[in-house]
Amino acid sequence: MDLLRLRYPQRIALAGLLFTLPAIIFFAIFFFYPMVQAFFMSLTDWSLLRPPRFVGLANYAGLFSDAVFRRSVAVTALYVAGVCGGAIPGALIFAVLLRSAHRLHAFFEAAYFLPTVVSLVVVSILWKFLLQRLGLVNLILGGLGVEPLAWLASSSWSQLAMIIVTVWRFFGYFVVLFLSGLAGIPREYEEAAAIDGAAPLQVFVKVTLPLLGPVLLLTLVVGVINAVQMFVPQYVVTRGGPADSTRVLVLLIYETAFRYLRMGEAAAMSIVLLQLLVLFTIAQFRLFGRVEPL
Repeated sequence: MDLLRLRYPQRIALAGLLFTLPAIIFFAIFFFYPMVQAFFMSLTDWSLLRPPRFVGLANYAGLFSDAVFRRSVAVTALYVAGVCGGAIPGALIFAVLLRSAHRLHAFFEAAYFLPTVVSLVVVSILWKFLLQRLGLVNLILGGLGVEPLAWLASSSWSQLAMIIVTVWRFFGYFVVLFLSGLAGIPREYEEAAAIDGAAPLQVFVKVTLPLLGPVLLLTLVVGVINAVQMFVPQYVVTRGGPADSTRVLVLLIYETAFRYLRMGEAAAMSIVLLQLLVLFTIAQFRLFGRVEPL
């Protein structure tokens, strides 16, 4: 093909394709191909000890009649709701407060972001010691007159403990995202609303929050995806217990594949999880993606 004979738009399109070709090849090899392989694996009965045997949709049919899988989905949904419901509103409030703290802005931003760069395994081990019956958390609660709580031994508190660990880990990341969004909002909009007689809360709800719509959507999507994929705290701290109260879906997939060697069932769980994530992300874009800056 003679490149000189191509029209200008065609040359621009070809140049764009060449620039993105390495990324396309990377994603095709390390993302799309494994996904296709996982789908075909989900149609087989494979224990790693014998050749895979094609069983069609039997693995998928078995999942919906499996009480452990249904409970794991419910645990995951509660965990994701707790993490996003605790981290995102709290991070937004802190970002708004830090925006006005001009002198200590950089210090607090770095302090809140620091847990994000720490290894998740290290964070999990740290909180495992903090949440012991005689750990620092219960010592602080005891000083406030609260009886020690069985954070890791009670199914009533273990899920909350995992939510606290995850919120603490990603809180600073969400704060930085919101601070970046707030930095792009001209102060003139808020000042004009204040001059018109709007109270600070009205300015935030009517002006600041709509302008943060794209950042809020990004934070929500990233938060849900990160929370759904999380299993390190549950694996390190509680091993999915007690009584399966912290056995999230990814941890169940891991145990099904590498503890019980049921690779076909684990692959089917992975495909179902992927479908749930895609549907939830599409729903988020449909519900929140229409927000346009004023």
